[in-house]
Amino acid sequence: MKTSLLMAATAVALAAGSLSTQAACVHRTKTGNTPAAQPMKLPALPHDTRSPSGSDDSIVGLWHVEHRLPDGSLYFESFEHYHADGTEFEFANINPILGDVCMGVFTQKDSRTVSLYHIGWIFDDAGNPAGTFTLEGPRKISANGKHLKGTFDAKIYDVDGNLVEEDTGNTTGDRIPAP
Repeated sequence: MKTSLLMAATAVALAAGSLSTQAACVHRTKTGNTPAAQPMKLPALPHDTRSPSGSDDSIVGLWHVEHRLPDGSLYFESFEHYHADGTEFEFANINPILGDVCMGVFTQKDSRTVSLYHIGWIFDDAGNPAGTFTLEGPRKISANGKHLKGTFDAKIYDVDGNLVEEDTGNTTGDRIPAP
């Protein structure tokens, strides 16, 4: 048992040691010879019981979201959960060693549009703090309440608060309905 745990810990340490500095939640997974990220195929979602003509203007709830660069390549995807108190929680589809959980706040701009401000930590190869990032942008809910779209502006900062990278693109999402 101890040998197995030691081997597992060694494998994790070796894997982490081969990674470059990454921004949690916002940095796409394309590095070196690694192919760009591809969106995951989700299992069948619960049936949405709202009527086809019904409207849900609120962003509150759970969403499957994709952030894409202007060339259409996937920047990253995530599950975003918006709360009625104006906070947002994100679980990104990236390596958890790099930090795949982020948080944000949003403000209501009109009945179907919000403005998101999202912030998180950046880690180096050894798992030490290496800076911060922000992701900002509007989200507009479709008339039937099942989809969202908007834009994003992701900024990555070093430990001294200097901007070292900025990426922009488009965001789309589908509501994950309650069963």
